[in-house]
Amino acid sequence: MKRKYFVFLLVAVMIFSLVLSGCQGNNSGVTTATDATTKDNTGGAETLKPVELVWYTAVDQVRADTKMVWDEINNYLKETINVTLDYHFFEVNEYNDKITPVMSSGQYVDIVFTGSSFNFVGNAQNEAFYDIKELIPQYLPKTQEIIPQGAWDAVTLDGHIYGIPTYKDIADRFCLLYNKTMTDKYNLDPLESGEWSTVIDTIPFLYEAKAARDADQPELADQPIIRMLNGLKRYYPLEGLVSVAAVNVPGIDAFKGKGSGETVFNMYETDEYREMCKTINKLVEDRIFPYDHSNFDPDRAFENSGKLIGTYSGGYIEIKPDIYAGRETVLSTSAKTIMTTQNIQSSIQAVSVQSKNPERSLMFLELLNSDKTLANLVRFGIQGEHYLYNDEGRLDITISPRNKGISSYADFPYYYWYGWTLGNILAGDLPSVVSSEFGNLLNEMNNSAIQDTNIGFIVDTIPIANEIAACSNIIAEYDSSTNLRSGMVKDIDKTLDEFIAKLKANGSQKIVDEVQKQLTAWRTSVGKPVKK
Repeated sequence: MKRKYFVFLLVAVMIFSLVLSGCQGNNSGVTTATDATTKDNTGGAETLKPVELVWYTAVDQVRADTKMVWDEINNYLKETINVTLDYHFFEVNEYNDKITPVMSSGQYVDIVFTGSSFNFVGNAQNEAFYDIKELIPQYLPKTQEIIPQGAWDAVTLDGHIYGIPTYKDIADRFCLLYNKTMTDKYNLDPLESGEWSTVIDTIPFLYEAKAARDADQPELADQPIIRMLNGLKRYYPLEGLVSVAAVNVPGIDAFKGKGSGETVFNMYETDEYREMCKTINKLVEDRIFPYDHSNFDPDRAFENSGKLIGTYSGGYIEIKPDIYAGRETVLSTSAKTIMTTQNIQSSIQAVSVQSKNPERSLMFLELLNSDKTLANLVRFGIQGEHYLYNDEGRLDITISPRNKGISSYADFPYYYWYGWTLGNILAGDLPSVVSSEFGNLLNEMNNSAIQDTNIGFIVDTIPIANEIAACSNIIAEYDSSTNLRSGMVKDIDKTLDEFIAKLKANGSQKIVDEVQKQLTAWRTSVGKPVKK
């Protein structure tokens, strides 16, 4: 009897101790898991064992003061989560070539930037990345709230979450940066934001601008009025799935008779692709676009002289009127903003499957996405050295000791303002180079985007890998800026028919059929209408 009472008492004491421990953890901001973390990622570092994390990511350029700044960042990380980062930064244009041998050789990595620069889907399917789904609620609670559900869907494969999307412009919006100095001079009606959607909509404006400029400066009659833009989705918006396979964007349905997002088609076989090629030819012939555009104005002297009506672009939230010297420029945005899996997958941080510290890796990424102190360090450097707060209370990099007197942002010893490869771009202060409304404008763009696409559908390419590889070489030959999209091909119909025949001979229809089968199954599983 006494033994039973003693066992009962011992169990009761243990339970009370656990409850008390939990209460103390809540009071101190510390919770327990595989490795202890903090609720708000501030404080509590003394409860964590020291860990070094190896991180590979891309940057626009490697800055001179990188070591100086990251020594300070490592001091901060040690104080907050007892982490030291062994960081490896490679420039975006060389990142894929650098990271591929690192991953293929099995070299140890904890966190790796992936996406358009490094095949996210293929690597996830090959189990190169850690499934973080079960860890998100505890280690990424703020990041989970920041990133829209559709973006999480885009990094989910077979129910597993293999990466963390960057919160940035995660929707695609087409832009025209027009030369207001020219439109004012010739009394032209500019294209205002929301009044147009595609290149086709801008063509009348381009002809008007060219006629006015050439009448004033007849010596420029043989010169273009704008640089060429030749991507199919800028003429006929679509959602690309893989290789030749595409679907319509619901609500736009630019490809006639091809459904509303449920029907897969070969984009190169469409009447719209043929029409785009012919439109480009006509615009080159009329010198709206330049002839031999690959070699046109290589040093941009003609463009910088203000003789073009503007430039096409994408992703701009706002611009400064003096973005181009010698003239005033205005940002005009298209009426349609589209969110797709491809947009979201362009920038992802993933935890390597070989990481010995996935929880601590996520703690760092949580800070990167939500901690203002860390975000300011990562993007702008050290306060008092690389940035100061100006009289308006705005973070200003131009008046800081290490940047003072430097006129070009490219020459600053440390500066990664937009830093789309470095986590949530709104985590820190907005610099004075953008308006205080930048964050609201970015959120508005993302929130207003068409999201009724196939976000979250990811093609399993294994059954069609050979066909994709074979067709990719043919696409590179024909759908290029020196061939069908160059504006210099004499017989569009003959060349395009030849292109389509080669695609078919190499399995393009098998690609379409397989993707259709997978898309139908996926849409059925999520309750979306399917192809009849």
